[in-house]
Formats: sequence, C-alpha cells, structure tokens
Amino acid sequence: MSKKQESETIRQQKLAREEFIKLKKMQSGEMETEPKPSDVAIVPKTFKEKVINYWYHFGKLTIVSVLIFIFMSVAVVQCINKPKIDLYVIYFTYTPVTDDVTENIGKYLSKYCKDVNNDGESNVTVVNCSCNKNSNNSTVLTKMQAMIAADSNALLFITDDESIKYFDNLKSNNKEFFEKNSIKLSESFYKDADIDIDNLKNTLSLRIRDIGDTLIEKESDSKKYYEASKEIFNAMK
Repeated sequence: MSKKQESETIRQQKLAREEFIKLKKMQSGEMETEPKPSDVAIVPKTFKEKVINYWYHFGKLTIVSVLIFIFMSVAVVQCINKPKIDLYVIYFTYTPVTDDVTENIGKYLSKYCKDVNNDGESNVTVVNCSCNKNSNNSTVLTKMQAMIAADSNALLFITDDESIKYFDNLKSNNKEFFEKNSIKLSESFYKDADIDIDNLKNTLSLRIRDIGDTLIEKESDSKKYYEASKEIFNAMK
C-alpha cells in the first residue's frame, strides 16, 4: 500500500470515529440532533426561484389582497361619480309602473329644480312606490313611511285618484298631511315625461307636504328643500 493510500485510509477512519462519537453524543443528549436534509431550508438564489418561493408562500394572500383593492377602488369611484340628489319625489300610485317611468319623470322635473346642494347640477330622483292595491304592499309602504319620517328633501308627492286616500290615515290632530292646493298634471307632462300608460293619463296629481308643526320642519335644511319643492310645484301649474 502506498503512503498516499495509507494516509487516505487513516483519514477515513478518523472521520468515521468522529461521526460515531457525534452520534453517541446526540443519542445521550450531549448534542442537539441535526435536522434532516428535507428539513433544511433551501434558500432561493435566482430571481425565478424567489418568485416561485414567494408565490408558494403568499400566493393566496396576494390574490385576496388584489381583489379587495379592486373592490374598494370600484366602490370609491362609484361614490365619487354618484350624482348628488337635490330633491326626492315620492311616486305613489295603485297602478304599478316600471323604474323607467319614474326615471323619466325625474329628468322632466329636474328642469324646474334649483341646484340645492350647489354641485352645479339639478337632480331630482323620483322614488318608485307604485303598487297594486290588492297585493301585499308592506315593503313599498315601509319604504315610503321611512322617507316620510326621515327625509326632509322628500316633500313632493305624485299620487293617483285612489292612492291619495291612503294619506287620510296620516292626519295628525285633524291636520292634513298635504297642503290644500294640488295640481292635476297636464297633457304636456305625460308627453314630455314620456308616460304612455292609458289608465294613468289624467289621473296623476302633484302635491306638496305640509311640514308645519312637524319634526321635519325643525331640521336645519328643511326650509331650502321646501322652497325648492315649491318652485317645482308652481312650475307645474
């Protein structure tokens, strides 16, 4: 055996003894057990490895975060672009109509409305509370009653010959719900508002709520809403 081979053999034996001693020490608790090769963290080095590693650990979180960001961005944009309402008009008839009809009425009345909120535009929204008298109308009536109770900018009402009777139940201390004067809407209204429903023609009336001695009257903005509503009312005569 050459000296070189002998030296390599001695080195291998020495390493074997050291490994044996280390194993014994780990078994006796004198040394901590070394992690398995599979448990040793593989540190990504290349850009591709780093991307794969990130996506493996944070992929789901990233997707959820992006979706939340998109949702919030869309919501903010919609809020910014949403038109501000100057006045609401409650449309309550016992002849059901589509929202297209009330939307057309809102556009028509907006021409006669002042810019109450000073945003540079006049915007009237007509709230569709039309319903079938012989059906269950609890949802519609609840919506209308909520607006009556809380919305100081909803003082104008469009009713028909039957639905007006509903407001007799809203008298308080013999005080009528509406002011005395009412306006029978003209043929030009039906034409300009694009209402082509035979059983509605010549039946619709415009009324303005009497807010005297009510909680609505005490609200800070009620006066300007009443004046704007009165302007539209007078323009319809």
